[in-house]
Amino acid sequence: EEVLKLNKLSWLQVMAFGDGENDTEMLKKAGFGIAMGNAKEHVRQFADFVTKDVDHGGIMHALTHYKVI
Repeated sequence: EEVLKLNKLSWLQVMAFGDGENDTEMLKKAGFGIAMGNAKEHVRQFADFVTKDVDHGGIMHALTHYKVI
């Protein structure tokens, strides 16, 4: 929250990655909530996109999907 305020950004501009129960609020708030491939179904339901797991290039896969890189 503080980083967003300091940089005058909103949650709609955030791409968040998560795989655990503790990540669900962040995934809901983010403009782009990305669940990692190893996330449980309960966590996946809060995501806009489910990528590969972290050991198989999940972050790169999501960034490519959204044409960030």
